[in-house]
Amino acid sequence: MAGATGQGARRRRPVKAGPAPTTPDPIEIAMEAEASGAVPEGVAHEVLRKQSALIGWQIASERAGFALKVLTGAAGLAAAAMLGVMAWNASQDDSLVIDPVSAPEDLVRDGATGAALAHALQDKLVQLRADTRAQLVSAEVREKDGGGLKVQIPGSGVSLADLDLALRQALGRQTHLSAEVSRVTSGADKGALAITARLGAQPGVRLVQPDGDLDALMGRAAEYAYRTAEPIKYSSWLAEHGRTGEAAQVLNRLTGVGSDMDRAQAYYALSFQQMGETLARRRDLLAEAVRLSNGRVGLNDFAVAENGLGHAEAAYRLRVQLMKRRNADLSSFNDEQRAFIKLLPAVNLASSLGDLTGQLAIPCSRLKVSPCEAASLVNAVRANPALADPSRDNRVHAGAGTLANLHDLQSAEALLALRPPAPADMPPANLAFDDSAWLTARVIIDREREDWPAVLRDAEAFDALAAKSPFLGSTYTVGSSRGLALAAQGDRAGAERAAAMLPLDCYRCVMRRGLIAARLGQPAAADRWYAEAVRQGPSLPQAEAEWAGVLLKQGRVDAALAQATAATRKGPRFADAHEIWGEALLAKGDARAAVRKFEAAAKLAPRWGRLHLKWGEALAKLGKADEARAKWRAAATMDLSPADRAALKAHGV
Repeated sequence: MAGATGQGARRRRPVKAGPAPTTPDPIEIAMEAEASGAVPEGVAHEVLRKQSALIGWQIASERAGFALKVLTGAAGLAAAAMLGVMAWNASQDDSLVIDPVSAPEDLVRDGATGAALAHALQDKLVQLRADTRAQLVSAEVREKDGGGLKVQIPGSGVSLADLDLALRQALGRQTHLSAEVSRVTSGADKGALAITARLGAQPGVRLVQPDGDLDALMGRAAEYAYRTAEPIKYSSWLAEHGRTGEAAQVLNRLTGVGSDMDRAQAYYALSFQQMGETLARRRDLLAEAVRLSNGRVGLNDFAVAENGLGHAEAAYRLRVQLMKRRNADLSSFNDEQRAFIKLLPAVNLASSLGDLTGQLAIPCSRLKVSPCEAASLVNAVRANPALADPSRDNRVHAGAGTLANLHDLQSAEALLALRPPAPADMPPANLAFDDSAWLTARVIIDREREDWPAVLRDAEAFDALAAKSPFLGSTYTVGSSRGLALAAQGDRAGAERAAAMLPLDCYRCVMRRGLIAARLGQPAAADRWYAEAVRQGPSLPQAEAEWAGVLLKQGRVDAALAQATAATRKGPRFADAHEIWGEALLAKGDARAAVRKFEAAAKLAPRWGRLHLKWGEALAKLGKADEARAKWRAAATMDLSPADRAALKAHGV
């Protein structure tokens, strides 16, 4: 009872009274009571409760308003971002826009509306571009192609498309092609159709079609637009359609106008279209393109021209420059082109230093052959002979020359045998380049087999080709082999005359003079010519390697070792340098070291018959008879000169 009574007493305890109000305002009375610790009562309590609710709603309303403002701002930002993207895209628009073409009412009634004629012009331009096979693209920078091609028909109302059109017109670099078709009402051409065409700010041109053929007239207007908007590609189209004189006129004019880069592109294109000129003339045009563009245009082709003239050291130094530039912007090329452009400088630089296995990467890349080895390359072409079509520019026959230089004569000959007939419409210059590559590979094969009558036939064939195609340049690979063949056949006077015709500023030509002198039993003259070759090519290993072979045949083993060592230092992946060093070591009596050199050479030229022959001899000197016989059996399956074949027979194989 006592607990219950106490609990009830606590429930009935009176509320503490607050101080007397100091204001008649009920809200302030309630707030004073709240501050004093007393519970507000009556009207003041009710007013305070309602006021608190109102304040809550006000806070919620303010928060909602803030959120709405944030959402509105976000939407505005999104719209601004989209507008920014549209403005950026518009600013990059350099397309050629064909406006509706006005025409006489009778043509319009027959369906030749402004839109229809604009689309006809577009179709003609697209066809002209498609018919231009040569892209005239340097390995370093692509010629600006005039952008996209579109017909613009004005719309009505306001839409995103209208906004995009307005932005492109205001911010872009569009070039507009406008035209009006009319009938000639008087004069000699009365009754003919005419078109007045204007490209951008260029003066208009009036073309008359006497027979009234509207389609032919639109074709002529499209040709005018192509010539004005993309003159370099237009010149290529002219050349490909037998209008070489007009093509040269276009390019010669362009070499004197525009920016340095524009002029460089014109010189670059001219170097390809003046195929009736000599390679020296082409080299000069390319040199001007390189100078004007600070090396951004034509550098690779300049190196090729220098190499073709026999200036091997100059070509090597240009290729070093190319390697430094290979990370240039290639965004305008497709993936396959980018991969090839990045591959080319490294491969060409490697080949300058004798790394011919790397050079095989070019045909392998074009034919998508993997692994990149002789058998795979031959099998790929054998399975699909169209790959060797010379019009495809896939360098199959250049690959055959590389295999021949790697002493894999069988694989090289297999590729040459797969050559299909040239297409009837193949440009003569392209065919000449392919014939040159084919003959170069052929003469290397015949020379290594010491088939001297065949070498002379090859040289005669190349002379006939070079007479028609002077742009092919020096004949040091084929023509210089004539002197060797004549010397081998005992024609001393003929060999000396052939040697005397070889240019003195040509690295390999001077080497060939040395080899001919050695064949003729003139060691002092041979030394003099090889020393000159080393002077002309201080970075290159070929002269020292060949000189080492000559010295070894003369019994000058220590001198041969010195030259072989120098060659290997310059060209660590040059198979010939390793092999001749191995032969010199073997002659010196160091068979163990010779084996190591033969092993290094075999990694680079795995199907070299003489290499396996000498490797077997080194193993035999070490008492490894079984291994020696295995190398000799391998050599028997490969190509050997008659002298090497006789040596192999002496070993009982």
